[in-house]
Amino acid sequence: MKRVQKRQCMQPVGIWLAMIMAAGLLAACGGRTQQTAESLAYSTDAEELVIFADENTTPGGYAIGQECNHIPRLRIWGDGRTIYADIQEGRRRVLVGQTPPEKINAILQTLADMQYFTNPPDSTFSGAGTGYRIGIHLQDEDHDSFWSQPNEIYPALIGSFDPSALTDFVPNEGYLVVGPRLRKEIFTDPVVWPDNFDFQLSDADASGRTVNGETLEFLWQAINRQPEPLTGIRDGESIYAVAVFAEGISVGEPPFKCWNK
Repeated sequence: MKRVQKRQCMQPVGIWLAMIMAAGLLAACGGRTQQTAESLAYSTDAEELVIFADENTTPGGYAIGQECNHIPRLRIWGDGRTIYADIQEGRRRVLVGQTPPEKINAILQTLADMQYFTNPPDSTFSGAGTGYRIGIHLQDEDHDSFWSQPNEIYPALIGSFDPSALTDFVPNEGYLVVGPRLRKEIFTDPVVWPDNFDFQLSDADASGRTVNGETLEFLWQAINRQPEPLTGIRDGESIYAVAVFAEGISVGEPPFKCWNK
C-alpha cells in the first residue's frame, strides 16, 4: 500500500481524502492480510512516523491560514519522539517527549485487538470535510483511515496513549507570518499586540520573520488560547491573522504560504 507523507503525515484535506479512497480501493481489490501480534513490528528510524492521529472539526476544512497554526493531535516517530496537542475548553497545550517501545507496542496491540488491522471500519467522507484521521505505519504495510463520524477506533487510540510523561513545549525560536486584516465581528475578545515590542504587525507581512524572546512567548500563548479558525491579534484599530511555526513541531517547512495559496 502506498505510504503517505513519511515525516509529517499531513496533507491538505482534499489530497488526504483522495489517498484514503485509493487505499480503500486497493484493499477491496486485493483483500486484507491477517494481522498477527508478531507482524506489528515498526521501523525505529527517527525519521519514520509510526503513529499519527488527528481530527478536523472545522466545516469545509481548514480556513485559509489555519493549517499554518495547526498541530496534529498525536505523532509518534520510530525512535519514540512524541508530539501531542491537547485541547481543553478552547485552549491548546503542545506536549513533547519520548514514548518507550513498550508503550508504542501497547497502542498497536490495542488497535490489533479491535481488529483495526484486519477489519477496519470503512473510511467515510462528508461534504463538510470534518472527521478523524489515523495513520499507522508498520514495517510491512501502512494503514490509513478517515472517518467523517466518530467510532470506537479513534478514541481508543487516543485513550491508550498516556501523555503524563510529556512536558510542555516551549519554543526558543519561531517564524511569524502575518496575514490579511480580519473582520472584527468574528472575534469577541482579540489579543492586543503590546506597544513596547520592537515592531508592529502592520509592518510585517506574509513573507515572514524570525521571532524569539518575549515576542515569541506572547505569540505562542496567543495562538494556543484561541479556538477560532484563525488566530487574530489586534494592533491599533486592525485585527491581523497570524501564524507561528516552530521547527520540529509545526507541519511544513519554509517558505510558508499561509495566505498566498
